[in-house]
Amino acid sequence: MNSAKLPAELRYSSITENLNTVDRVNPIDVNAMDLCSMMKLLPYCTAMLLFCCLFEAINGKRKLKILVNNPAFGWSHMQFNGRLADLLVEAGHEVHMLIQEISPLIGNYTGSNKNITVIRVPRLPETRDDLLKVDFFSNTFSGVNNMLLDGTSSLLTKIFTDACGEFLDNQQPLIERMTEEKYDIAVSEFIYPCQFGIFHKIGVHTKLATSAFMIDSYQVSHFGLQPMSSYVPNLWAPSINAPYMGFYERARNLLMDIYQFKTIGWRNLKYVQDHFTRVYGQNFPSISDILKNVSLAFFNTNEFLDLPRPISNKIVYIGGVVEGKAKNLTQEFQQIMDKSKKGVVLFSFGSVADTKLLDPKIKEAFFKSFASFSEYEFIWKLELNANETWMKSIAPNVHLFDWFDQKSILAHPKTVAFITHCGMNSLNEGARAGVPLIGIPLFSDQLYDTAAMKHKKFGVYVDILEAHKQEVITSALDQVLNNPTYSYNAKLIQKKLNNAPFSQTHSGIQSLLSNMGSTFKHTFNDSNVGSTFKHTFNDSNMGSRVYCHNS
Repeated sequence: MNSAKLPAELRYSSITENLNTVDRVNPIDVNAMDLCSMMKLLPYCTAMLLFCCLFEAINGKRKLKILVNNPAFGWSHMQFNGRLADLLVEAGHEVHMLIQEISPLIGNYTGSNKNITVIRVPRLPETRDDLLKVDFFSNTFSGVNNMLLDGTSSLLTKIFTDACGEFLDNQQPLIERMTEEKYDIAVSEFIYPCQFGIFHKIGVHTKLATSAFMIDSYQVSHFGLQPMSSYVPNLWAPSINAPYMGFYERARNLLMDIYQFKTIGWRNLKYVQDHFTRVYGQNFPSISDILKNVSLAFFNTNEFLDLPRPISNKIVYIGGVVEGKAKNLTQEFQQIMDKSKKGVVLFSFGSVADTKLLDPKIKEAFFKSFASFSEYEFIWKLELNANETWMKSIAPNVHLFDWFDQKSILAHPKTVAFITHCGMNSLNEGARAGVPLIGIPLFSDQLYDTAAMKHKKFGVYVDILEAHKQEVITSALDQVLNNPTYSYNAKLIQKKLNNAPFSQTHSGIQSLLSNMGSTFKHTFNDSNVGSTFKHTFNDSNMGSRVYCHNS
Protein backbone atom coordinates (compact mmCIF):
# COMPACT_ATOMS: atom_id res chain seq x y z
CA MET A 1 0.00 0.00 0.00
CA ASN A 2 1.21 3.48 -0.83
CA SER A 3 1.66 5.15 2.57
CA ALA A 4 1.30 8.58 0.96
CA LYS A 5 -2.43 7.85 0.40
CA LEU A 6 -3.04 7.05 4.09
CA PRO A 7 -4.45 9.58 6.56
CA ALA A 8 -1.73 11.54 8.37
CA GLU A 9 -1.92 9.71 11.72
CA LEU A 10 -1.88 6.26 10.08
CA ARG A 11 0.95 7.28 7.77
CA TYR A 12 3.17 8.44 10.65
CA SER A 13 2.31 5.37 12.72
CA SER A 14 3.21 3.16 9.77
CA ILE A 15 6.61 4.82 9.46
CA THR A 16 7.23 4.38 13.18
CA GLU A 17 6.35 0.68 12.96
CA ASN A 18 8.85 0.29 10.13
CA LEU A 19 11.54 1.94 12.24
CA ASN A 20 10.81 -0.37 15.14
CA THR A 21 11.31 -3.46 12.95
CA VAL A 22 15.04 -2.90 13.46
CA ASP A 23 14.54 -4.44 16.92
CA ARG A 24 13.17 -7.62 15.32
CA VAL A 25 15.96 -8.27 12.84
CA ASN A 26 17.72 -11.58 13.41
CA PRO A 27 21.36 -10.72 14.26
CA ILE A 28 22.49 -13.89 12.45
CA ASP A 29 21.23 -12.50 9.14
CA VAL A 30 22.71 -9.03 9.44
CA ASN A 31 26.27 -7.85 9.25
CA ALA A 32 27.24 -6.72 12.76
CA MET A 33 28.63 -3.39 11.61
CA ASP A 34 25.48 -2.61 9.59
CA LEU A 35 23.29 -3.40 12.58
CA CYS A 36 25.39 -1.16 14.82
CA SER A 37 25.04 1.65 12.31
CA MET A 38 21.26 1.23 12.17
CA MET A 39 20.92 1.14 15.94
CA LYS A 40 23.07 4.25 16.41
CA LEU A 41 20.99 6.17 13.86
CA LEU A 42 17.63 4.97 15.20
CA PRO A 43 17.17 7.72 17.83
CA TYR A 44 18.04 10.39 15.26
CA CYS A 45 15.67 8.88 12.67
CA THR A 46 12.86 8.84 15.23
CA ALA A 47 13.66 12.39 16.28
CA MET A 48 13.63 13.71 12.73
CA LEU A 49 10.39 11.85 12.05
CA LEU A 50 8.75 13.56 15.00
CA PHE A 51 10.18 16.90 13.84
CA CYS A 52 8.50 16.49 10.47
CA CYS A 53 5.21 15.53 12.09
CA LEU A 54 5.10 18.64 14.24
CA PHE A 55 4.89 21.37 11.63
CA GLU A 56 1.21 21.89 12.32
CA ALA A 57 1.78 22.45 16.05
CA ILE A 58 4.93 24.53 15.64
CA ASN A 59 3.29 26.80 13.07
CA GLY A 60 0.47 27.55 15.47
CA LYS A 61 -2.22 25.51 13.69
CA ARG A 62 -2.77 23.66 16.93
CA LYS A 63 -2.01 25.19 20.30
CA LEU A 64 -1.39 22.51 22.90
CA LYS A 65 -2.07 22.71 26.63
CA ILE A 66 0.85 21.21 28.52
CA LEU A 67 1.38 20.51 32.23
CA VAL A 68 4.99 20.55 33.46
CA ASN A 69 5.59 19.14 36.93
CA ASN A 70 8.55 20.97 38.52
CA PRO A 71 8.74 20.38 42.29
CA ALA A 72 10.87 22.78 44.32
CA PHE A 73 13.56 20.19 45.09
CA GLY A 74 16.86 21.43 43.67
CA TRP A 75 18.03 24.45 41.68
CA SER A 76 19.46 22.42 38.79
CA HIS A 77 16.32 20.28 38.53
CA MET A 78 14.05 23.30 38.41
CA GLN A 79 16.34 25.05 35.93
CA PHE A 80 16.28 22.01 33.63
CA ASN A 81 12.51 21.50 33.66
CA GLY A 82 11.87 25.24 33.61
CA ARG A 83 13.94 25.53 30.43
CA LEU A 84 11.86 22.79 28.80
CA ALA A 85 8.73 24.71 29.75
CA ASP A 86 10.20 27.85 28.15
CA LEU A 87 10.90 25.99 24.90
CA LEU A 88 7.27 24.91 24.76
CA VAL A 89 6.06 28.47 25.37
CA GLU A 90 8.37 29.68 22.59
CA ALA A 91 6.75 27.11 20.31
CA GLY A 92 3.38 28.80 20.91
CA HIS A 93 1.83 26.42 23.43
CA GLU A 94 0.00 27.08 26.69
CA VAL A 95 2.09 25.78 29.59
CA HIS A 96 1.03 25.29 33.20
CA MET A 97 3.70 24.51 35.82
CA LEU A 98 2.89 22.49 38.93
CA ILE A 99 5.33 23.24 41.77
CA GLN A 100 5.04 21.27 45.00
CA GLU A 101 7.33 22.57 47.72
CA ILE A 102 9.98 20.01 48.65
CA SER A 103 12.84 22.29 49.74
CA PRO A 104 12.24 25.49 51.73
CA LEU A 105 15.47 26.90 50.25
CA ILE A 106 14.03 27.37 46.75
CA GLY A 107 11.61 30.19 47.56
CA ASN A 108 9.61 31.50 44.60
CA TYR A 109 12.03 30.26 41.93
CA THR A 110 10.35 28.50 38.98
CA GLY A 111 13.25 27.85 36.59
CA SER A 112 11.24 29.57 33.85
CA ASN A 113 11.69 32.99 32.27
CA LYS A 114 8.36 32.96 30.44
CA ASN A 115 4.82 34.00 31.25
CA ILE A 116 3.34 30.69 32.37
CA THR A 117 0.58 29.68 34.76
CA VAL A 118 2.19 28.51 38.02
CA ILE A 119 0.32 26.23 40.43
CA ARG A 120 2.07 26.17 43.83
CA VAL A 121 1.40 23.48 46.42
CA PRO A 122 2.99 24.09 49.86
CA ARG A 123 4.09 21.31 52.20
CA LEU A 124 2.62 20.93 55.66
CA PRO A 125 4.51 22.88 58.38
CA GLU A 126 5.62 19.67 60.08
CA THR A 127 7.24 18.26 56.91
CA ARG A 128 8.50 21.30 54.97
CA ASP A 129 12.04 21.12 56.45
CA ASP A 130 12.56 17.37 55.98
CA LEU A 131 14.89 17.80 52.98
CA LEU A 132 17.36 19.80 55.07
CA LYS A 133 18.06 16.59 57.02
CA VAL A 134 19.64 14.98 53.95
CA ASP A 135 23.36 14.48 54.52
CA PHE A 136 24.70 16.27 51.44
CA PHE A 137 23.23 19.57 52.63
CA SER A 138 24.98 19.45 56.01
CA ASN A 139 28.13 17.47 55.23
CA THR A 140 28.97 18.37 51.64
CA PHE A 141 32.76 18.01 51.73
CA SER A 142 33.10 14.80 53.77
CA GLY A 143 33.69 12.60 50.71
CA VAL A 144 31.45 11.23 47.98
CA ASN A 145 28.71 9.35 49.78
CA ASN A 146 27.17 6.06 48.66
CA MET A 147 23.59 7.27 48.48
CA LEU A 148 22.26 3.71 48.32
CA LEU A 149 23.87 2.54 51.56
CA ASP A 150 24.20 5.63 53.77
CA GLY A 151 20.46 6.20 54.06
CA THR A 152 20.30 9.20 51.71
CA SER A 153 18.24 7.40 49.05
CA SER A 154 15.90 5.97 51.66
CA LEU A 155 15.39 9.39 53.21
CA LEU A 156 14.74 11.01 49.81
CA THR A 157 12.29 8.22 48.99
CA LYS A 158 10.41 8.90 52.22
CA ILE A 159 10.35 12.66 51.57
CA PHE A 160 8.99 12.21 48.04
CA THR A 161 6.40 9.59 49.00
CA ASP A 162 5.24 11.60 52.03
CA ALA A 163 4.79 14.58 49.70
CA CYS A 164 2.77 12.31 47.41
CA GLY A 165 0.48 11.31 50.27
CA GLU A 166 0.04 14.94 51.32
CA PHE A 167 -0.87 15.92 47.77
CA LEU A 168 -3.49 13.19 47.38
CA ASP A 169 -4.98 13.83 50.83
CA ASN A 170 -5.17 17.63 50.64
CA GLN A 171 -5.35 18.60 46.97
CA GLN A 172 -8.41 16.78 45.61
CA PRO A 173 -10.04 20.07 44.50
CA LEU A 174 -6.85 20.91 42.57
CA ILE A 175 -6.82 17.44 41.00
CA GLU A 176 -10.41 18.00 39.86
CA ARG A 177 -9.48 21.39 38.35
CA MET A 178 -6.51 19.86 36.54
CA THR A 179 -8.82 17.18 35.15
CA GLU A 180 -11.07 19.90 33.74
CA GLU A 181 -8.06 21.51 32.00
CA LYS A 182 -7.83 18.49 29.64
CA TYR A 183 -4.08 18.70 29.13
CA ASP A 184 -2.67 17.31 25.88
CA ILE A 185 0.73 16.47 27.40
CA ALA A 186 2.12 16.12 30.92
CA VAL A 187 5.83 16.20 31.73
CA SER A 188 7.66 15.20 34.91
CA GLU A 189 11.06 14.01 36.08
CA PHE A 190 11.49 10.28 36.57
CA ILE A 191 12.37 10.73 40.25
CA TYR A 192 8.74 11.66 41.03
CA PRO A 193 6.71 8.52 40.12
CA CYS A 194 3.75 9.93 42.06
CA GLN A 195 3.19 12.59 39.42
CA PHE A 196 2.74 10.00 36.68
CA GLY A 197 -0.07 8.48 38.74
CA ILE A 198 -1.61 11.95 39.01
CA PHE A 199 -1.25 12.42 35.25
CA HIS A 200 -3.20 9.19 34.77
CA LYS A 201 -5.86 10.31 37.25
CA ILE A 202 -6.45 13.65 35.49
CA GLY A 203 -6.77 11.91 32.13
CA VAL A 204 -3.54 12.89 30.38
CA HIS A 205 -2.84 10.30 27.71
CA THR A 206 0.59 11.47 26.55
CA LYS A 207 3.13 11.39 29.37
CA LEU A 208 6.77 12.40 28.94
CA ALA A 209 9.58 11.78 31.42
CA THR A 210 12.67 13.90 31.99
CA SER A 211 15.83 13.57 34.05
CA ALA A 212 18.31 16.25 35.09
CA PHE A 213 20.89 13.45 35.49
CA MET A 214 22.59 11.02 33.18
CA ILE A 215 20.70 7.79 32.51
CA ASP A 216 19.74 5.78 35.60
CA SER A 217 19.56 2.05 34.81
CA TYR A 218 16.65 1.61 37.21
CA GLN A 219 14.57 4.33 35.57
CA VAL A 220 14.97 2.98 32.05
CA SER A 221 14.30 -0.57 33.28
CA HIS A 222 10.63 0.40 32.99
CA PHE A 223 11.27 0.36 29.23
CA GLY A 224 12.67 -3.17 29.44
CA LEU A 225 16.33 -2.09 29.38
CA GLN A 226 18.16 -4.32 31.83
CA PRO A 227 21.19 -3.24 33.89
CA MET A 228 24.51 -4.30 32.39
CA SER A 229 26.33 -4.43 35.71
CA SER A 230 29.56 -5.72 34.18
CA TYR A 231 30.29 -2.39 32.49
CA VAL A 232 27.49 0.14 33.19
CA PRO A 233 28.11 1.62 36.66
CA ASN A 234 25.30 2.31 39.09
CA LEU A 235 24.47 6.02 38.85
CA TRP A 236 24.46 6.51 42.63
CA ALA A 237 27.37 4.25 43.66
CA PRO A 238 29.70 4.01 40.65
CA SER A 239 33.31 3.02 40.24
CA ILE A 240 35.55 5.87 39.09
CA ASN A 241 37.20 3.35 36.74
CA ALA A 242 34.00 2.54 34.84
CA PRO A 243 33.43 1.08 32.35
CA TYR A 244 36.71 -0.85 32.76
CA MET A 245 36.03 -2.32 36.18
CA GLY A 246 37.93 -5.16 37.82
CA PHE A 247 36.26 -8.26 39.23
CA TYR A 248 35.68 -6.76 42.68
CA GLU A 249 34.29 -3.54 41.18
CA ARG A 250 31.93 -5.46 38.89
CA ALA A 251 30.74 -7.66 41.75
CA ARG A 252 30.14 -4.59 43.90
CA ASN A 253 28.35 -2.87 41.02
CA LEU A 254 26.06 -5.88 40.60
CA LEU A 255 25.19 -5.79 44.30
CA MET A 256 24.45 -2.04 44.10
CA ASP A 257 22.13 -2.60 41.13
CA ILE A 258 20.33 -5.43 42.91
CA TYR A 259 19.97 -3.33 46.05
CA GLN A 260 18.64 -0.32 44.12
CA PHE A 261 16.21 -2.36 42.04
CA LYS A 262 14.92 -4.76 44.68
CA THR A 263 15.01 -2.55 47.77
CA ILE A 264 14.91 1.20 47.16
CA GLY A 265 13.18 1.16 43.77
CA TRP A 266 10.64 -1.46 44.80
CA ARG A 267 9.94 0.33 48.09
CA ASN A 268 9.47 3.68 46.35
CA LEU A 269 6.89 2.31 43.93
CA LYS A 270 5.15 0.36 46.71
CA TYR A 271 4.76 3.42 48.93
CA VAL A 272 3.42 5.51 46.03
CA GLN A 273 1.08 2.69 44.98
CA ASP A 274 -0.19 2.39 48.57
CA HIS A 275 -1.13 6.09 48.60
CA PHE A 276 -3.10 5.83 45.35
CA THR A 277 -4.79 2.60 46.45
CA ARG A 278 -5.74 4.17 49.79
CA VAL A 279 -7.31 7.21 48.10
CA TYR A 280 -8.75 5.72 44.89
CA GLY A 281 -9.23 2.04 45.70
CA GLN A 282 -7.72 -1.27 44.61
CA ASN A 283 -8.65 -0.75 40.95
CA PHE A 284 -6.17 2.09 40.45
CA PRO A 285 -3.64 0.84 37.88
CA SER A 286 -0.08 -0.10 38.71
CA ILE A 287 2.32 2.86 38.88
CA SER A 288 4.91 0.59 37.29
CA ASP A 289 2.61 -0.01 34.31
CA ILE A 290 1.96 3.72 34.00
CA LEU A 291 5.71 4.35 33.85
CA LYS A 292 6.04 1.70 31.15
CA ASN A 293 3.55 3.70 29.09
CA VAL A 294 5.68 6.86 29.11
CA SER A 295 6.06 7.88 25.47
CA LEU A 296 9.60 9.29 25.56
CA ALA A 297 12.24 10.11 28.17
CA PHE A 298 14.48 13.20 27.85
CA PHE A 299 17.86 13.10 29.60
CA ASN A 300 20.13 16.03 30.42
CA THR A 301 23.14 14.38 28.79
CA ASN A 302 24.18 13.21 25.36
CA GLU A 303 25.71 10.20 23.70
CA PHE A 304 29.14 11.83 23.47
CA LEU A 305 29.44 12.33 27.23
CA ASP A 306 27.67 9.33 28.74
CA LEU A 307 29.39 6.02 29.37
CA PRO A 308 28.71 3.09 27.01
CA ARG A 309 25.29 1.53 27.66
CA PRO A 310 22.32 -0.04 25.86
CA ILE A 311 19.57 2.42 24.97
CA SER A 312 16.22 2.28 23.18
CA ASN A 313 14.40 4.65 20.85
CA LYS A 314 12.40 5.93 23.84
CA ILE A 315 15.51 7.73 25.09
CA VAL A 316 16.22 11.23 23.80
CA TYR A 317 19.45 13.08 24.65
CA ILE A 318 19.02 16.81 25.26
CA GLY A 319 22.15 17.62 27.26
CA GLY A 320 22.89 21.33 27.40
CA VAL A 321 19.30 22.48 26.93
CA VAL A 322 19.54 24.75 30.00
CA GLU A 323 22.57 26.57 28.65
CA GLY A 324 21.97 30.15 27.67
CA LYS A 325 24.08 32.12 25.24
CA ALA A 326 27.47 33.39 26.34
CA LYS A 327 27.54 37.12 27.03
CA ASN A 328 30.26 39.72 26.93
CA LEU A 329 32.19 39.75 30.19
CA THR A 330 31.87 42.65 32.59
CA GLN A 331 34.84 44.98 32.85
CA GLU A 332 35.97 43.31 36.09
CA PHE A 333 36.23 39.86 34.54
CA GLN A 334 37.64 41.14 31.26
CA GLN A 335 40.48 42.80 33.17
CA ILE A 336 41.33 39.44 34.75
CA MET A 337 41.41 37.87 31.29
CA ASP A 338 43.64 40.63 29.95
CA LYS A 339 45.97 40.35 32.92
CA SER A 340 46.59 36.61 32.50
CA LYS A 341 49.76 35.62 30.65
CA LYS A 342 48.87 32.00 29.80
CA GLY A 343 45.17 31.90 30.54
CA VAL A 344 42.47 31.69 33.21
CA VAL A 345 41.34 28.70 35.29
CA LEU A 346 37.72 28.74 36.51
CA PHE A 347 36.82 27.01 39.81
CA SER A 348 33.33 26.33 41.21
CA PHE A 349 31.73 23.70 43.45
CA GLY A 350 28.25 24.57 42.16
CA SER A 351 25.16 26.17 43.68
CA VAL A 352 24.41 23.69 46.49
CA ALA A 353 27.78 23.39 48.25
CA ASP A 354 28.36 25.98 50.98
CA THR A 355 32.08 26.73 50.62
CA LYS A 356 32.20 28.23 54.11
CA LEU A 357 32.04 24.60 55.28
CA LEU A 358 35.09 23.60 53.22
CA ASP A 359 37.99 22.45 55.41
CA PRO A 360 40.48 25.35 55.87
CA LYS A 361 43.31 22.91 55.09
CA ILE A 362 41.78 22.27 51.67
CA LYS A 363 41.35 25.98 50.99
CA GLU A 364 44.96 26.63 51.97
CA ALA A 365 46.21 23.78 49.75
CA PHE A 366 44.39 25.27 46.76
CA PHE A 367 45.73 28.77 47.42
CA LYS A 368 49.32 27.50 47.70
CA SER A 369 48.98 25.37 44.58
CA PHE A 370 47.48 28.25 42.58
CA ALA A 371 50.32 30.52 43.69
CA SER A 372 52.81 28.14 42.03
CA PHE A 373 51.10 28.75 38.66
CA SER A 374 51.81 32.47 38.64
CA GLU A 375 51.38 32.85 34.87
CA TYR A 376 47.71 31.90 35.19
CA GLU A 377 44.83 33.76 36.83
CA PHE A 378 42.26 31.79 38.89
CA ILE A 379 38.61 32.79 39.24
CA TRP A 380 37.13 30.95 42.23
CA LYS A 381 33.57 30.87 43.57
CA LEU A 382 34.46 30.81 47.26
CA GLU A 383 33.28 32.34 50.52
CA LEU A 384 35.90 32.66 53.25
CA ASN A 385 35.08 32.77 56.94
CA ALA A 386 36.27 35.81 58.90
CA ASN A 387 39.29 33.94 60.28
CA GLU A 388 40.35 32.76 56.80
CA THR A 389 40.71 36.02 54.89
CA TRP A 390 44.49 35.94 55.41
CA MET A 391 44.67 33.17 52.78
CA LYS A 392 44.09 35.68 50.00
CA SER A 393 47.60 37.00 50.54
CA ILE A 394 49.07 33.60 49.61
CA ALA A 395 48.13 33.88 45.94
CA PRO A 396 47.59 37.33 44.39
CA ASN A 397 46.60 35.59 41.12
CA VAL A 398 43.40 34.23 42.75
CA HIS A 399 40.17 36.23 42.43
CA LEU A 400 37.25 35.30 44.71
CA PHE A 401 33.56 35.80 43.90
CA ASP A 402 30.24 34.81 45.45
CA TRP A 403 28.73 34.35 41.98
CA PHE A 404 29.75 34.66 38.34
CA ASP A 405 28.40 33.94 34.86
CA GLN A 406 29.97 30.51 34.46
CA LYS A 407 28.82 29.96 30.88
CA SER A 408 30.29 33.23 29.62
CA ILE A 409 33.62 32.78 31.39
CA LEU A 410 33.99 29.23 30.07
CA ALA A 411 33.26 30.46 26.54
CA HIS A 412 36.04 33.06 26.67
CA PRO A 413 39.06 32.01 24.56
CA LYS A 414 41.50 32.70 27.41
CA THR A 415 39.81 30.18 29.75
CA VAL A 416 42.11 27.15 29.69
CA ALA A 417 40.72 24.83 32.40
CA PHE A 418 37.72 24.31 34.69
CA ILE A 419 37.86 22.89 38.23
CA THR A 420 34.36 21.58 38.93
CA HIS A 421 32.24 19.31 41.12
CA CYS A 422 31.01 17.72 37.87
CA GLY A 423 27.34 18.41 38.35
CA MET A 424 25.50 17.61 35.12
CA ASN A 425 25.01 21.21 34.03
CA SER A 426 28.64 22.11 34.76
CA LEU A 427 29.85 19.02 32.90
CA ASN A 428 27.72 19.97 29.89
CA GLU A 429 28.95 23.58 29.94
CA GLY A 430 32.59 22.58 30.31
CA ALA A 431 32.35 20.06 27.48
CA ARG A 432 30.66 22.53 25.13
CA ALA A 433 33.33 25.12 25.95
CA GLY A 434 36.04 22.66 24.94
CA VAL A 435 38.18 23.14 28.05
CA PRO A 436 39.82 20.31 30.05
CA LEU A 437 38.39 19.66 33.51
CA ILE A 438 39.53 18.74 36.99
CA GLY A 439 36.62 16.83 38.51
CA ILE A 440 36.17 16.89 42.30
CA PRO A 441 32.78 15.20 42.90
CA LEU A 442 30.95 15.77 46.19
CA PHE A 443 27.63 13.88 46.18
CA SER A 444 24.70 12.50 44.18
CA ASP A 445 25.47 11.64 40.52
CA GLN A 446 28.70 13.65 40.44
CA LEU A 447 31.06 10.66 40.79
CA TYR A 448 29.34 9.01 37.80
CA ASP A 449 29.73 12.22 35.79
CA THR A 450 33.40 12.36 36.76
CA ALA A 451 33.89 8.74 35.69
CA ALA A 452 32.44 9.64 32.28
CA MET A 453 34.81 12.62 32.02
CA LYS A 454 37.76 10.42 33.01
CA HIS A 455 36.76 7.73 30.49
CA LYS A 456 36.57 10.31 27.70
CA LYS A 457 40.04 11.53 28.73
CA PHE A 458 39.27 15.24 28.79
CA GLY A 459 39.79 15.68 32.51
CA VAL A 460 41.49 14.52 35.71
CA TYR A 461 39.81 13.13 38.84
CA VAL A 462 40.71 14.41 42.32
CA ASP A 463 39.23 12.81 45.45
CA ILE A 464 37.94 15.50 47.81
CA LEU A 465 39.49 13.49 50.66
CA GLU A 466 42.91 14.03 49.02
CA ALA A 467 42.36 17.71 48.25
CA HIS A 468 44.09 18.87 51.45
CA LYS A 469 47.40 17.79 49.87
CA GLN A 470 48.97 20.58 47.86
CA GLU A 471 50.91 18.12 45.70
CA VAL A 472 47.66 16.43 44.60
CA ILE A 473 46.18 19.73 43.40
CA THR A 474 49.44 20.77 41.74
CA SER A 475 49.74 17.45 39.91
CA ALA A 476 46.18 17.69 38.57
CA LEU A 477 46.73 21.26 37.37
CA ASP A 478 50.03 20.32 35.75
CA GLN A 479 48.31 17.54 33.79
CA VAL A 480 45.42 19.58 32.38
CA LEU A 481 47.55 22.67 31.68
CA ASN A 482 50.68 21.05 30.27
CA ASN A 483 49.59 17.70 28.80
CA PRO A 484 48.11 18.50 25.36
CA THR A 485 46.11 15.23 25.38
CA TYR A 486 43.46 16.70 27.68
CA SER A 487 43.06 19.89 25.68
CA TYR A 488 42.89 17.92 22.43
CA ASN A 489 40.21 15.55 23.76
CA ALA A 490 38.23 18.47 25.19
CA LYS A 491 38.20 20.15 21.77
CA LEU A 492 37.22 16.83 20.18
CA ILE A 493 34.25 16.46 22.54
CA GLN A 494 33.26 20.06 21.78
CA LYS A 495 33.39 19.37 18.05
CA LYS A 496 31.21 16.26 18.42
CA LEU A 497 28.63 18.17 20.45
CA ASN A 498 28.52 21.06 17.99
CA ASN A 499 28.12 18.75 15.00
CA ALA A 500 25.64 16.25 16.42
CA PRO A 501 23.22 14.88 13.76
CA PHE A 502 20.21 16.09 15.74
CA SER A 503 20.17 19.53 17.36
CA GLN A 504 19.72 19.12 21.11
CA THR A 505 18.34 22.59 21.68
CA HIS A 506 15.47 24.82 20.74
CA SER A 507 13.52 23.79 17.63
CA GLY A 508 14.41 20.10 17.71
CA ILE A 509 13.36 19.68 21.34
CA GLN A 510 10.28 21.85 20.82
CA SER A 511 9.30 19.48 18.04
CA LEU A 512 9.77 16.34 20.08
CA LEU A 513 7.99 17.60 23.18
CA SER A 514 5.09 19.21 21.36
CA ASN A 515 4.54 16.52 18.76
CA MET A 516 3.72 13.87 21.31
CA GLY A 517 0.40 15.57 22.00
CA SER A 518 -0.53 16.41 18.43
CA THR A 519 0.04 13.42 16.18
CA PHE A 520 1.14 10.46 18.31
CA LYS A 521 -1.73 9.39 20.54
CA HIS A 522 -0.41 5.90 21.27
CA THR A 523 1.93 5.07 24.16
CA PHE A 524 4.97 3.66 22.35
CA ASN A 525 4.70 0.34 24.22
CA ASP A 526 6.21 -1.33 21.17
CA SER A 527 9.46 0.45 22.03
CA ASN A 528 9.81 -1.43 25.32
CA VAL A 529 12.36 -4.23 25.16
CA GLY A 530 11.11 -6.98 27.47
CA SER A 531 12.07 -8.85 30.59
CA THR A 532 15.52 -9.95 31.71
CA PHE A 533 14.65 -13.55 30.79
CA LYS A 534 13.59 -12.59 27.26
CA HIS A 535 16.59 -10.31 26.88
CA THR A 536 18.96 -13.14 27.78
CA PHE A 537 17.34 -16.26 26.35
CA ASN A 538 15.12 -15.12 23.45
CA ASP A 539 15.78 -17.13 20.26
CA SER A 540 16.62 -13.97 18.33
CA ASN A 541 19.56 -13.39 20.65
CA MET A 542 21.01 -16.88 20.31
CA GLY A 543 24.09 -17.39 18.16
CA SER A 544 25.03 -13.75 17.74
CA ARG A 545 24.68 -10.79 20.02
CA VAL A 546 25.50 -7.23 19.07
CA TYR A 547 25.97 -4.34 21.47
CA CYS A 548 26.59 -0.87 20.09
CA HIS A 549 28.68 1.18 22.49
CA ASN A 550 29.09 4.89 22.06
CA SER A 551 32.58 6.23 21.51
